[in-house]
Amino acid sequence: MNDSEFSGPVKNVLRNIVLCAGEPFLPSEDVVHLFYRYLISVTSSWIMKFKKVDLNLEGVVHVLRHQPRKLNVVFNYFRILSGASDMRLVEEDDISLGSSQSEPALNRLSELCKTLDITLPTDRPVPSPNSPFAKGRKLRLVRIDRKISYMSVEEYLDFTRLRQTASFLSLVKSGSLATFRSLVQHCEKRTEHQSAKMQPVQTSYPGKEDRVGLSLLAHLITDDILDLIDIVLYLRQKLGIELSSPLTPIEIKQGVQRLQSLPSSS
Repeated sequence: MNDSEFSGPVKNVLRNIVLCAGEPFLPSEDVVHLFYRYLISVTSSWIMKFKKVDLNLEGVVHVLRHQPRKLNVVFNYFRILSGASDMRLVEEDDISLGSSQSEPALNRLSELCKTLDITLPTDRPVPSPNSPFAKGRKLRLVRIDRKISYMSVEEYLDFTRLRQTASFLSLVKSGSLATFRSLVQHCEKRTEHQSAKMQPVQTSYPGKEDRVGLSLLAHLITDDILDLIDIVLYLRQKLGIELSSPLTPIEIKQGVQRLQSLPSSS
């Protein structure tokens, strides 16, 4: 499958994510391309993990059972949608699955964790504030605050609207779901050479299950892109580079290399 079917809308989302992470100007095509390559890589990695389980809530919990940081991302996602979370936990997206789905899904997530003997995120110690991910996220929030501080009221309203599209969840909405499915199918085919017995990712569950599974995958890969930005900013601070300056291709490459050396639970 040629990626021309979905690369345009996907790259638009990537641009919006970068802009909403405090980027002062429209990111260069080279920077967007590097983020796109990383996106294809991490999406393919998730696809490989789902080759033996269905892409639904149960499958996601099974895959994340040994990745507490990512499981916490999913847990907070449902907490936000159900209204049980402090708004400070909200990241770059607040696109809802619908209030009728979010609270039951949160309860089911908790029950699944108990059934699989997984420590609930609410019962875990807070991640170390000294981890690269935590430090990078704090820098990203500072960078966003700096950008907002120079905005007029009209610019701030435009920025708020832009944040609604700064997530791959925006592609799981009605009318754009086919684009996200094309991305998933492209990454699935990309991984076929890694496993001769590769089974298609199970996204054929009717209605709600299918939508929830795809939404969680979209949320996880959005978080992966934010992780890359956070690590880039973490490295930037260590090197004494101005936090608010535009991201560069070499920084993105270095960030990818550093991410590959870090455990997902850091």
